[in-house]
Order: sequence, then structure tokens, then C-alpha cells
Amino acid sequence: MNINTVLLISTLIISAIIILAASLKSKKFLKSVILSALSGLSGLFAVHVLSWFTPLTLPVNLFTVSVSAVSGIPGVIGLLITAIAV
Repeated sequence: MNINTVLLISTLIISAIIILAASLKSKKFLKSVILSALSGLSGLFAVHVLSWFTPLTLPVNLFTVSVSAVSGIPGVIGLLITAIAV
């Protein structure tokens, strides 16, 4: 693994922790977590649909679904940056 990949994965982990911490501080934790997960999954779906028209693709597997569900839109963006860097 090169240094860019390690940095991007660590950034994804940090953003997931920040999102979960912000959700814990909100008064509606469950609603916040569900909306973040749905936005991430819909972002992953949008990237998957757009991959039919562009050369940029993200495989839909357990890892990408987990990252996009936990991290939301920042996770999908991080996955896209990781896919471009690799």
C-alpha cells in the first residue's frame, strides 16, 4: 500500500468518527445516523448509475457499502478519490 492510500483511508476513518460524534451530540441520534447512511448509499447508487456513462466506477461490495453507509457523502467522495489514486 502506498502512502496516498494510507492517508485516504485514515481520512475516511476520521470523517466517520466525526460524523458519529456529531450524531451523538444531536438530540435525534437515530434520525441523524439513518439520514447520513441513506445519503451515503444514495450517493454510491448515483456513482454506480453514472458509471455507465463515465469511465469512473466504484464496485458495489461490502466494503464500499459499509463505508458509504457509515461515512455518508464524505465516504463516497473519499472512495472516489481512492479509486482515482489507485
